[in-house]
Amino acid sequence: SGGEPAWNSQVEAEIESSLPQARVVVVGAGDQGIASRFEKAVLQVLEVLQRLMQDKPKGDVLVQLAVPLAGEDALFGGLSGLLKTARLEQPRLKCQVVGFDAQTGASEIVTQLAESARFGQQEVRYSGGKRQVAAWRPLPSDAARQMPWRDGGVYLITGGAGGLGLVFAEAIARGAK
Repeated sequence: SGGEPAWNSQVEAEIESSLPQARVVVVGAGDQGIASRFEKAVLQVLEVLQRLMQDKPKGDVLVQLAVPLAGEDALFGGLSGLLKTARLEQPRLKCQVVGFDAQTGASEIVTQLAESARFGQQEVRYSGGKRQVAAWRPLPSDAARQMPWRDGGVYLITGGAGGLGLVFAEAIARGAK
């Protein structure tokens, strides 16, 4: 049932009534700039995750972050890194980022969240009504042999103070053409 704006109190009410076991927390709301809203969202999600971890769940706990695929609010998909880290620290947390089209209606968002919960992938998006899942695939063998380094190129290596930076720098220097 598309047509209405993507996220509003109707969507919250629909989720809470259709998924009674769910607790809805809206993060990053407000009329400040996107930078302030993103910072607020990070702190809100962190607080929710910390509370869940402090509860030491005996069973799995599903955390879904529903984000639009377009517009400045699509930046909230960047919270996936925080969710992945939380899952590493507490394996009982099953975290997902679920992207949806801007004009997706409340009942369709509920359907997408429920469907995503059944499959368990960490990053899912629904574009044009079709479910898409982020996945890795190997490069063709000939592409793996072609290094992107070039003679005279400038490459920034961050971290690596324990010696890996030097290993990467030497590999880049050998591979430059």
